[in-house]
Amino acid sequence: MTSSGCKFPRHSRLKTRREFKTVLGNGRSRAGRSAVVYARPSPAAQHRLGLIVSRRVGSAVVRNRCKRIARELFRKCELNATGPLDFVVIVKRRATDMPRQMPADLLRTLQILVTQLARS
Repeated sequence: MTSSGCKFPRHSRLKTRREFKTVLGNGRSRAGRSAVVYARPSPAAQHRLGLIVSRRVGSAVVRNRCKRIARELFRKCELNATGPLDFVVIVKRRATDMPRQMPADLLRTLQILVTQLARS
């Protein structure tokens, strides 16, 4: 049983192909060991997240675990950005080789990218 405060709300997700393509085509990127993160200013009122996890990463169980980790990190992470941002996280195959290091690596990548966007 989960409380509604612990869910990842729909308004915090990128849902359409157009939203993903906009971030991937016009956003800034930063690569970590376990993921590549793209970000750009959002037209929405808050930060939003889109996830891409290829079948090459692993079985459905592994892919879903990677997505849960990324969503939870994004939900708990305090991003000091000047305005709302849209993020697309592409999980690399290497993330399954180092499951314990993935959250720290992804958090570091997010923070660096937010800092870069704040400067420009």
